[in-house]
Amino acid sequence: MSWLLILHDDDDMAELLRGNIARELPQTECIVAQTISAARAALLRLGVANLGLLVTRVSPPADVQAARDVGGAAPTVAGLLADLRAAAAPACPPVVLIVTTNDGPRLAELLTQPRIFTVGIEAADDVLARIARDLVAPLPAPGESQGAGPSAGAVPTPSYSRRVDIDITLSMDGRCSWVIKGCPTHPLEKSGMIDVAPGELARLLQVCQNARQADSAYVGRIGCDLYEYLMAHSLKTDELEHNFRCHLSHDSRLDEARFRFQVDEQTNALLVEALAKPAGVRQPGSFSHWMLQSPIYRKFRGAGEGYALYKDLRSRRNRIDCLVIQGCACGFTSEGPTGKRFDAIPKAERECAWLEYFLTENADAFMLNPPRVLRWQAEAPGEFGELVRRTLRERDWPLVHYVGHSLVSGGNGVMALAGGLRDQIDVQELSRLMAAAHTQFLFLNSCRSADAAFIARLVQLGLPAVMGYAWKVPDEVAHRFAQSYYRNLFESGPSRRFVEYAFMRAKRELHEWGNDRTRDGVDDEPELAERRRIAWLSPMLFIQMHEHEPDRFELAPATPEGTCRSPN
Repeated sequence: MSWLLILHDDDDMAELLRGNIARELPQTECIVAQTISAARAALLRLGVANLGLLVTRVSPPADVQAARDVGGAAPTVAGLLADLRAAAAPACPPVVLIVTTNDGPRLAELLTQPRIFTVGIEAADDVLARIARDLVAPLPAPGESQGAGPSAGAVPTPSYSRRVDIDITLSMDGRCSWVIKGCPTHPLEKSGMIDVAPGELARLLQVCQNARQADSAYVGRIGCDLYEYLMAHSLKTDELEHNFRCHLSHDSRLDEARFRFQVDEQTNALLVEALAKPAGVRQPGSFSHWMLQSPIYRKFRGAGEGYALYKDLRSRRNRIDCLVIQGCACGFTSEGPTGKRFDAIPKAERECAWLEYFLTENADAFMLNPPRVLRWQAEAPGEFGELVRRTLRERDWPLVHYVGHSLVSGGNGVMALAGGLRDQIDVQELSRLMAAAHTQFLFLNSCRSADAAFIARLVQLGLPAVMGYAWKVPDEVAHRFAQSYYRNLFESGPSRRFVEYAFMRAKRELHEWGNDRTRDGVDDEPELAERRRIAWLSPMLFIQMHEHEPDRFELAPATPEGTCRSPN
């Protein structure tokens, strides 16, 4: 009977890979080895002839005494693969390489060999199980006949790593364009124009403004309209869709792509995250949102400055400091010209407590210093705002999380920490404070935080990455999304330390939860239930530079003992 071998020195990643494969192939024995010497021992014990699949890092350690490779000149697994092919000739088992961006220059020699597949670390949980099923399930057990089927050379060898980045620029003046760039293992660069009339974009803007009061069918139509204008007509788009799909391992593999939309003050209101392709004439009204398969995020016009969190070597190699700010969760009316009444946020304290526990208990595993938490505690007007200002000036805070209220007044975004006039920090002052703190990622878990006057202005003023909301969402939704996001960002798995992939998976989990009719507490009110079904669309992520700092871009160390603690 066939068996599988996983060679990976990160305990949590190895267990994730084993679990995903086991779900697809429950009857197949799956052996995990952390070193090359342990892998060789397994091959001797169980036999090369029955090996159905090898899944491995490019450079695992030779033995337990060897240092973990974080950027060596050559792939250490090459010798094992050469010996495996010699022992198994002529029918060598397939090999799947789990690759990181750092591995690109080291793959050239390996990829010239037959039956070598690659899976990007950021996509491993979504695709590896399917690869194992496709590669292993057709293999007969020893002595069995394989039966009729396609010839061995009929299907081209695919690659399951991220292959392309698609940057699309949207502007109301009609200067819309696209650029496609390949990853290190699949270098390419193409560009073209998109012919979209200003009137068509203006209509889409109006439709998007009504989305927050709409239903999931309406959101689907927005997504299909975006596809119609940006992808469907090859003559008007310089064959954008064809040009990126032809570089995927298969036409349907959207998980191998990342989409970033460059927007301006006007086009920022377009709900590009709703992008969806109609299923076709045989399934009228059916569509698939690309955001649930591939990261879709934004860039505000102009070149970005500074690396986002975990895009630079400093934040990937060293412990980082996190600041959690909880504004007034009670209902209050702000002082000054805004004079706005804010409702209470029942789950704000719970969210802050959960995040404090989650980051504190797992500080070593997540390579963090214990977080600093600032909570509004009925201070005199203005005192909490001054505390926040002083704290942001104390040290570098690469990650800042804010839960509370925000507003847009007179075209100016404001963080409303509490009711006092000095408890309000406008976008210009906030950007200066973030710059002083060298903040690389700001999560504004507050309503209207993704308004063009607020979040876009922050990135325009130099903040590398910001996440917020396009419209007010139910308190429960915001709390659930924050938990999902940080689990995906920090816990061991393919999204770990990838801001955009954690964003995609958190949105997908929110979409699944909102559309799960069997979950506990399903809403009796249809209007509220529909708001939760489309709430996944409200979170928006801006990353000014999605490129990483070159030279030895590595994965984080393994989580000790493979366990992350989280309160219920």
